[in-house]
Amino acid sequence: MTDAVLARVYKQSDLDLLAKEASIPIVNGLSDLYHPIQILADYLTLQEHYGSLKGLTLSWIGDGNNILHSIMMSAAKFGMHLQVATPKVGKLSALKLTPL
Repeated sequence: MTDAVLARVYKQSDLDLLAKEASIPIVNGLSDLYHPIQILADYLTLQEHYGSLKGLTLSWIGDGNNILHSIMMSAAKFGMHLQVATPKVGKLSALKLTPL
């Protein structure tokens, strides 16, 4: 009856279960761990403004949340540099990722 599902859920585990049981593609619209659709929209805006994402440095200052997790999972794939500063949790308070 449908070819794909875009699911916005509270828990990533709910999305994982849906994907495991479904016979069609499941797209993560939002979960407690990731927000990939938001990041793709943000990247599109950056690409429209700068012409390319490759080589850009993106700085994140704020909570380590689902938005940041999605950026961390994708920035290097687009050739972007990422600098992160978050409130101190344990021993980690800053992180710098640079693609090879």
